[in-house]
Amino acid sequence: MNKSKSNKKGLRSLYVALSLVLLFPILLSGNGNNAEGAAFTTIDSITYDHNDTTYGTVFNLSDGTKVLQNYIYPVQSITADKVRMYFENYDTEAGKVYLQGTTMYSQLKGKSVVKLLDQVSDFQVIENGYSWSMATSYSYFALKTDGTVWSWGKGTSGQLAIGGAADKSIPTEVLDPSGAELSGVKKLFYLSDSSILIVKDNAVYLVGEAFGKSSFTTPTSKVVDVTSIFPAFSSADNFDMKFLNGQNHAVINTRPSGTGYSDIKANVSSRIFTINGSSYTLSNWFTYRYPTDISNELTSNTLIPLPSNINLSNVHRYMSPWRHGASDYLLQGYVSIQNGDLSYWGTSLSEFYTSVFSPMNVIDTGVTTVTSDSSGTFWYLKNGKVYAVGLNYLDRAGVSGGSLATPVRITGPVNQIVNITDLAASAEGYTYALAADHTVTGFNKASYFFTMQKKFLKFYSVTTRNGAAYVYGITEDGVLEKLNGNSSYPVDGGFPTVYPPDYVAPIVLDLPTNTVALDKFNRHVITVNYGSSTDIQTREYSVDGGTTWQNYTAPVVLSQPGAISFKARSGAGATSSPIMSLDVTNDPIVIAAGYPKVIDKGNGTYTVESGTTHTSVKVQVRNDNGAWSDYTGPVTLSQGSHVVDTRILNQSGEELATGQASINGPTPIPTVAPTATPVPTVAPTVAPTPTATPTAIPVPTVAPTVTPQPTIDPGWGSPIGSEDISFTVLGGGFNAQFNGLLLDTVTIGTTNQYQVLNSVTNSIIEDSRGTGAGWNYSLKITDFISDPVVDNSLGTNSLVVKMPSTVLSVDVKDTTTLVGQNMNLGLNGSYVFNAEPVVLAKAEAFQGMGQYQLPMSYMLRVPDKVEVVSAGDGSAYQAGAKTGLRVGTYRSQFTFTLASGI
Repeated sequence: MNKSKSNKKGLRSLYVALSLVLLFPILLSGNGNNAEGAAFTTIDSITYDHNDTTYGTVFNLSDGTKVLQNYIYPVQSITADKVRMYFENYDTEAGKVYLQGTTMYSQLKGKSVVKLLDQVSDFQVIENGYSWSMATSYSYFALKTDGTVWSWGKGTSGQLAIGGAADKSIPTEVLDPSGAELSGVKKLFYLSDSSILIVKDNAVYLVGEAFGKSSFTTPTSKVVDVTSIFPAFSSADNFDMKFLNGQNHAVINTRPSGTGYSDIKANVSSRIFTINGSSYTLSNWFTYRYPTDISNELTSNTLIPLPSNINLSNVHRYMSPWRHGASDYLLQGYVSIQNGDLSYWGTSLSEFYTSVFSPMNVIDTGVTTVTSDSSGTFWYLKNGKVYAVGLNYLDRAGVSGGSLATPVRITGPVNQIVNITDLAASAEGYTYALAADHTVTGFNKASYFFTMQKKFLKFYSVTTRNGAAYVYGITEDGVLEKLNGNSSYPVDGGFPTVYPPDYVAPIVLDLPTNTVALDKFNRHVITVNYGSSTDIQTREYSVDGGTTWQNYTAPVVLSQPGAISFKARSGAGATSSPIMSLDVTNDPIVIAAGYPKVIDKGNGTYTVESGTTHTSVKVQVRNDNGAWSDYTGPVTLSQGSHVVDTRILNQSGEELATGQASINGPTPIPTVAPTATPVPTVAPTVAPTPTATPTAIPVPTVAPTVTPQPTIDPGWGSPIGSEDISFTVLGGGFNAQFNGLLLDTVTIGTTNQYQVLNSVTNSIIEDSRGTGAGWNYSLKITDFISDPVVDNSLGTNSLVVKMPSTVLSVDVKDTTTLVGQNMNLGLNGSYVFNAEPVVLAKAEAFQGMGQYQLPMSYMLRVPDKVEVVSAGDGSAYQAGAKTGLRVGTYRSQFTFTLASGI
């Protein structure tokens, strides 16, 4: 830094180093709690135990309950390991036979339970061709825990395999091919409405008619050994059988071409045998089946291997007779999803009236769901979007323009089909898309899209005989309802409350409540209670009607005046609570920083500036720690030095702010005083002074020596609060005494930019030379330069930064005449320091002769950015760049100058 220079005579300078210690609080924050879903009853699977889907659907729930659903009678619910529905007296009375633990029961709806047999591990029922499932026409087979099989019921044609042909009302042991009692049985499988399979560890037996064999012989009916039809296996654990689409009665109506167009029933059921990990069928899935084909695959005794690359759990087949005039066309389409790859094989996706059977082909990747209504159009779900491919007859896909040989995205007329999570098509000819917000969009052609009135969580499909489905959905309230066009209705008779397997109950957050109080500054203080929910992750409030939100950590103090719209809310993830609203009119008591101030008016008189215009406050003063009194106007003190306190009180008498100043009372007439008109050749022998200061001996013929200005020294100064500074500059009868900054500790926080260094600083200026030359009194300061602070990029204390001198300002007050001419020589006003000296007081020629006191107040305005002065090698900081305010000690050089002349 350059030394300051002056051409004025009588230059007097002082360097003062100021140190600012910056302190910042550390803020800690924590994370909220995440909600976890409770356990809910769910639908684990849907099975079919009747030869007509609409009369034998069983919903298997996660709590062990089995719900029997049909279209004639209300649902029946039972906790059982296995259940089979039947109808007594044709369709007038519904009943069931079931297994609880190891006991087998039957019950006609509304009647008492009948115990059938103990120690049972499984059972099967064959209907003997009675499509209405008459219980009196059934044949019952029970596998006991000891490995024997027992039968009863209809047996006049040898159905019971007990060695004779007669009905039995009580269980009787089934016989093996040798006529001995069958033993060592591990599994029973339903094969058709007139046959079952009995499986041992290394053998398979048939009851009924299949594979060109029959057990219906009289009078010596016994099981038939069909082991040779299947690959060898050593354990029944390695033998399993299921029906494609779960349908054990896939019988559809087809119509051959020709005169009369008579309908025929075609049994298209397909059984999947899995033996030693490999799967087989009795009918070929990869060849076209003609509408005139009325064969049943059980007439075959040859197993056809299925490709190992097909995920059988995701294979679904749709079959439907297509009729146009005299033409007959059997739609056949298989779809499979394997690791997200959607494959299709079957009849053409773009041509009608063809029997060409296309091979397996991957349509798209990343697919999660596929569905159809057996009309030849398929819809699938990928990345929340719906696509369609296929015949698109009558614009059924949801877009117009004919068949879709390649997939086309379905968006809806207003792009409402987005963010889809589930997809299902119904046998009634509607497709439903479930969005993430639980809304359902349905459509049945390009010109008809609709939004369901209710919201749903998940779809369930009850498969029909041809692979299409009736669509059910679970509402947000856990109610199972059947979707039918643009409406839905609950299942008759009431269905238990159920939810999807991955369901997590929505988080419900309480409406926040509040309590309001006024603090001593008449500000509204709002305390918000967000409730006790452990799900809450965020607590927020707004003071601008909800435009911006802030985190709530403590009661909110409203400091701005006027009407305020206060709101509060809590949150948990994407869930928000209802918003609490509160309107208040705020009238705070605002006191400017540094107030109240005691203003020395001279000659022992002072006034008080409160710094507020609020009408509800009271200003009080006291002198020399005496009693407080209300301030009403200027106060005159007695002779001597006094300490004046002032304070502001609210209407309740609470103290809001205080101020203090040292004020001198009226100055006594000195015994020796300079004449009213100074004579240049005569100087007073004694310089009058109101305080104990050294007597200055003027030497008019010798110019005072100019004190050299030191260069900046890193050791200058001490942290604020470590010392008080006073100084006297002597020059004959020309001197200035600075009762310097008290250097009270200044803690700079992030919430208050304005820091008052000292409100009682003053200078005493004396001119008793008698020359009448006049004078001026000025101050120049340098930038506030820090001691080395932390360089984050190097991890060392090697960064030097600075605040500009403009952060400091001075408020100059009227001078008080102690001795001499009564005049104001202070340059009243507020000044911001910069590179040039600031003149604090000035005396024109033949003025300012005597002794004067100059009051001043200094204010520091802390910036949020500082400038880099220097940095270590390799630092990311560059000299001249700006960076955030740093913790550390800052120093500045103060140069006070009392110069003779004007």
